[in-house]
Amino acid sequence: LLSTLLCLASSIPSPACNSTSQARRNMRLPSFHAAIAAVMCCGLAAPTAGVQFITVGDNEQYVMEQLHVVTRHGARMPLQKDSETFLETDGVPLTPLGQKQLFELGQQIRQRYGDEFISVYSPAHHKFQSSHLDRTISSANALALGLFGMQYRSPSYDPGSDTVAWASEIPVYSTKVSNDITIRAYKNCPVFNQELEQLYDSGEWFSIQQSNMALLETLSDFFPEYSRVKVINGVSKNFVPLEELWNVYDTIHVVKTECEAFNSETCYLLPGGMKDTVNSIPDNQLQFIEQLTHQIELIKYTQTQMSPYLASNLLRLIMTRVLETDATVYHYSAHYPTLLSFMGLLLSSTENTSALDTVMNVIPDYASAIMIEIYSSVITPSKQIIQFVYHPNTEDTNDSNQWIPITIPNAICSSPQYCSLTEFQYWYSNTMASSTDEIWCTECQNQNADVCMESNIRSLTIQLQQLQSQQSQPSQAPQQSPSSSSCNDTPQSTSQDEDEFLNNLENENKEKQKEMGRLIGTFIGGFVGGLIIMFICCYCCRCCSSSSKKASTKEYDLEMTEQVSSSSGSQQQAPEAAPEAAPAATVENGVMT
Repeated sequence: LLSTLLCLASSIPSPACNSTSQARRNMRLPSFHAAIAAVMCCGLAAPTAGVQFITVGDNEQYVMEQLHVVTRHGARMPLQKDSETFLETDGVPLTPLGQKQLFELGQQIRQRYGDEFISVYSPAHHKFQSSHLDRTISSANALALGLFGMQYRSPSYDPGSDTVAWASEIPVYSTKVSNDITIRAYKNCPVFNQELEQLYDSGEWFSIQQSNMALLETLSDFFPEYSRVKVINGVSKNFVPLEELWNVYDTIHVVKTECEAFNSETCYLLPGGMKDTVNSIPDNQLQFIEQLTHQIELIKYTQTQMSPYLASNLLRLIMTRVLETDATVYHYSAHYPTLLSFMGLLLSSTENTSALDTVMNVIPDYASAIMIEIYSSVITPSKQIIQFVYHPNTEDTNDSNQWIPITIPNAICSSPQYCSLTEFQYWYSNTMASSTDEIWCTECQNQNADVCMESNIRSLTIQLQQLQSQQSQPSQAPQQSPSSSSCNDTPQSTSQDEDEFLNNLENENKEKQKEMGRLIGTFIGGFVGGLIIMFICCYCCRCCSSSSKKASTKEYDLEMTEQVSSSSGSQQQAPEAAPEAAPAATVENGVMT
């Protein structure tokens, strides 16, 4: 109220108005006084920069409350991807052009929504989430730098000063690949992979492939690494199967993006011969390849039975944050299948099958984005609307087609562009394919993600508790009269089945215990037997060694006896021969020798 009085008194509405709206946004208090202050200070007919305020219906003004941005990563090096398992080449980095694309996208988002809404970086109000891949994490970092420049991250930043201003680091959150059921749910849904195998063998797929066989045979000459052999009337011909067309398109798109559209330095780092191969393909065929690739990718990610499960977790996460969190900006750094499946989920309720083609007439290019905007009424803050906007990332930054409002089907909302959040929440709650993680894990048959293993443990615990409660019910149940027994045949049979199941389970446990006892007994018996054998061997060795010592002692004594006897005989003969053998003694210099 004080800021409103200052505005009216001084007739300088801009600073005070900005501070009022910023305080309301940062505090996240749907205050009636703050809304009135913003209206009185700024005026209904003169909204602030960007799209922070919009007018809906009979001049009813709404103010921006929350923004969710789902983007595809920036330009990258070529990669090879398996058409069924989505396994891809490791270590595919973002190119300098890709970093530039996301940096500029961050600047465009700030320009569109204004400094007053996005404001200065705050860890509590601005969140960045990414898949666990180099190119998406680098893209999130680049967008964060563009969205929050140095002056929006460091209060002490001075452009004219030579001193280094330490800016706040902006963290990007991600989860390991096997646990990502939100951004890359298509990678961790085994049932979807099985459905793709069936799609590749279907008549629809075969019909599309046959109608474009001439082009696919021509591509086998340029890309033999993706070609296969078919035999027609005894003649072998090479062709690129339709499921491998994405790898061909990706190679062409990387070369055209890096070498022709921007002529970046990355063009000279591409594998040898790739640029020459792409340049040898006629332009009319290149355009047709792009259209055909878009057609089959739409079928894969928007028209299969499991397609709703590819984006339902992401939409559920967004709706949870809309209703429960106080943050203002969320960014999800994702991939083109994420954008395709998300759009397919939104437009799946429309009767117009070409609605998605109207918004996405080509595969979402690098740095394309989907904006989910949440607005609150200025007069009644609890009254909220939701709007979806698609950003195709055209080269012309001033192109009005860069921000395309997505028309929500009438089956979801009564208003084609501005959908009541209450209506959208009703549709989301009643038609969402996976309302919980447990349902998603069950439908996709995922048993590797941590959340799916936790859900399996919880379900097993619940089943065990139910089984225990059912087991205790017969003992607690009162006895019934014979006249009422005929009315309870089904419960009795059910109880008998439960008793039989418990008896079988108890018998199995007993058998397992017996088997475990036998194994333990065998182990102990073998161990004791080994000790006994070792003792016997040691005893035998000691006996053998002692007997051999005794034998050697006897031999030694015998030899000594013989030596003594021989020496005594020689001593007896020596005196008789001594006189003859003794030499004459001589005396030299007084010494006898």
